[in-house]
Amino acid sequence: MAAAIILLCLMVMGLGIALAKHGQPREPYSFWSQLISFILSMVLLYFAHFFDVFD
Repeated sequence: MAAAIILLCLMVMGLGIALAKHGQPREPYSFWSQLISFILSMVLLYFAHFFDVFD
């Protein structure tokens, strides 16, 4: 339950940041920051039992 709440909060924060920066040019993309973001998302989804559907 806590992992699902954290994931939802992070998604809402990301949406808020996108809203605040709307129209501004993007910073350069970084593979390493994207990889860390992906790993954290997968860990949170795992602890939120998102993947239990595949059992």
